[in-house]
Amino acid sequence: MRRAIVLLLLAGSLGALTGAAPERPRVTPAPAVMNAIGLIDYSRPHAFKVGDWVSYHVVGANDKGDGADYVVTVLIAGEERFWGEDCFWVETRSQNQGNEAPTAIATLMSYSVFDDTLAAQRMKLFMRKSVSDVREDGTPMEDITRRPPLTLKNRKPPGEHTAWNVDTVGADTVHVPRGTYSCKLIKMEEGVAATKDEGDSSSRTEVRDIRTIYYTEKVPITHIARENIENTVKRKTWLIGHSKDAEDLRLVGLSTGQARLLDFGSGLESGLVPQRFRRSLRAQDAAAAAGATPAPRPKGHRTS
Repeated sequence: MRRAIVLLLLAGSLGALTGAAPERPRVTPAPAVMNAIGLIDYSRPHAFKVGDWVSYHVVGANDKGDGADYVVTVLIAGEERFWGEDCFWVETRSQNQGNEAPTAIATLMSYSVFDDTLAAQRMKLFMRKSVSDVREDGTPMEDITRRPPLTLKNRKPPGEHTAWNVDTVGADTVHVPRGTYSCKLIKMEEGVAATKDEGDSSSRTEVRDIRTIYYTEKVPITHIARENIENTVKRKTWLIGHSKDAEDLRLVGLSTGQARLLDFGSGLESGLVPQRFRRSLRAQDAAAAAGATPAPRPKGHRTS
């Protein structure tokens, strides 16, 4: 699921399950750590290279008066061969409107994600490492991604309780700051439900995301020119053992938002990925081979 954009907008709606509405509207800052691996298009072979980037302006609001207004940049920050597997680094930079310093996180993704037909649902399985901070000497603090112990015992596939639907719904022309694009419209719906018992009652909560994506291959990395987002949270409760008497699901949270393409380009350098990986694997291999080649002997040198 392309959660990078929608996560911020969900915060207010999910808060409706546990808290009251705020007294006045407020702008919610972008998350301290926001990962945009979900924005990358894994449905076809990649065509990006190290240094390519794309940025979006994200705005949104919910029914509790919360708002969002920030810029997110997705950068292909480097490549690395990790445990014998070819991987690429994705760096996400998030910046609130009016703030100077962005927050950032870099994630190492396996290139094998492009071979998975269900990559959008299972992208987390292809995460290998992450960097979200640096030490005092400037070296990145790398964390290896490990699966939670319980998932190693669970034989059920990821997303088993998730409803997922993708449809092509037509074509349209979209105008964004970068320019005008003829796009294919794709509607993506994902629903997640959970039931729990508390005291003498049970409750069921259903969260549904509906996103309309303006898709064009002229935009690198993500192929998204614009994305409209709607998230709903519905809930119902009943006395334990009396599910037949349960009320209908009622809406307890609504969020809407939009991400519009700002710009894209190449040549941007990472601020988090280790320096030696901020270039292609081909360049790294060439440098390693050159370093292993003996230096030529000076002219006139004789061996005994």
